Amino acid sequence: MAVTYTFDDQVKGHIEYTDKKRYLWISSLFMPLLPVLGIILYFIYGVEWMLAIPLLSSYFVIPFIDY
Repeated sequence: MAVTYTFDDQVKGHIEYTDKKRYLWISSLFMPLLPVLGIILYFIYGVEWMLAIPLLSSYFVIPFIDY
């Protein structure tokens, strides 16, 4: 659901901005939970590479979703 914002500026005239990624704003609430998720998965499965999940998601998964 895209939302369009409009503004009438004295110098630049009529300005319109369409926010196409508004539905992704809610994902920012889960960002602080990523490190905790890696630690919890490590304790559940006992595999050390689970600690890299927050790092991998921050550098690969989230930019791919944003693209």
